[in-house]
Amino acid sequence: MKAPIALLLPLAMVACSPGDEAANNDSLPNLSAGDLPLRAVLAATVSGFETPEAVQHDAEQDVYFISNINGGPSARDDNGYISRVHGDSLGFPLMRWVASGRNGVQLNAPKGMTIVGDTLWVADLDQLRAFNRHTGNPLGSVD
Repeated sequence: MKAPIALLLPLAMVACSPGDEAANNDSLPNLSAGDLPLRAVLAATVSGFETPEAVQHDAEQDVYFISNINGGPSARDDNGYISRVHGDSLGFPLMRWVASGRNGVQLNAPKGMTIVGDTLWVADLDQLRAFNRHTGNPLGSVD
């Protein structure tokens, strides 16, 4: 099933007290970032995913990595993939940037992801799989 995913961006909001005609920097309370309420704002909707599970933003490249289970969440079906969507072109058609069965990659039901250095780590059932975050080339896995 093809599913859309909405990319949300946090937005810090500061409210003026009743009666304030106009707020300026001098009238704002001295708050740290942890004190500000956060609100999610819809940035874009991208369609064409197959059981999307997680999104990891790579700020340096301004790309979003999206894991696609593409089947059952616990199935060892070897058909999962990672999409790579550019932040400035969210409307472009999706592609299977890293796909099971291609270039020696095995992905069953990829879920959470994180970036450490130049490595995109992907949680896949009972293994962590490592990929170069620039090329998508597989780097190995950890049981």
